[in-house]
This record gives sequence, C-alpha cells and structure tokens, in this order.
Amino acid sequence: MGAACAVAVLSVICDISGGEQLALILTIGGVMALECVNTAIESTVDLASKGERSANAKAAKDCAAGAVLIFCLAAVGVAAIVFGKRILFILGSFVDTPALIPASVMYVALWFWWVFICFREKKQ
Repeated sequence: MGAACAVAVLSVICDISGGEQLALILTIGGVMALECVNTAIESTVDLASKGERSANAKAAKDCAAGAVLIFCLAAVGVAAIVFGKRILFILGSFVDTPALIPASVMYVALWFWWVFICFREKKQ
C-alpha cells in the first residue's frame, strides 16, 4: 500500500500522461487483486488440509505466491517504462550540480524508511 501511495505521488510530480496513469492504476489494482486471490487460496488450502502438511497444499500455495511475484515483476517493468526517462533526467542533473547528491540520498533513504518501515506489519 505504501508503494502504491509513493507511485501516486511520483505520478503527480512527474506529470505523466493519461495513458501512463491508466497503466499504473491497472497495475496497482492488479497487484492488490492478486494479493487478495493469493490470500483466499492460502486460506482455502489451510482450511481443506486441516493443518496437515501436504505436497499438494504446498504446491497450491507456492503457485499462488508465484503468480503474485510474476505480476509484481511486471509492475516494476511498467514503472520502469513510465518513469525511466524521467528518473534518468533527474540523475543527469547531478552531473551539473553534484551538491544535490547528499540531499537526494537522504531523501531516498527517508522515502524507503517511510515505505518499508512505517508500513510493515507489526508482530504481536
């Protein structure tokens, strides 16, 4: 969810076209929907196997998780196509003004902290 919010903010900042927005919306929606399907499959397999270990149950869960992984890799590809040129332009500006590098590294570090630390699930 944090990554989806970050993509939404980045899309506003980069002023992307309507088609690019549509691609990002469909990709984000696809990842979220596939996560729901994965959760449903895992819960159903757990219910059907009644807590017993089974090679078939493991295969079903692994296949569902693999589908999510494949779609996430495709989502990274879509993001690379949409934001690739813009990110390269930003990185190229460091050649002209190297003083921006420390501030930019700090910004990226804080962004990763916000996305991956603040939105992680709390263990109980």
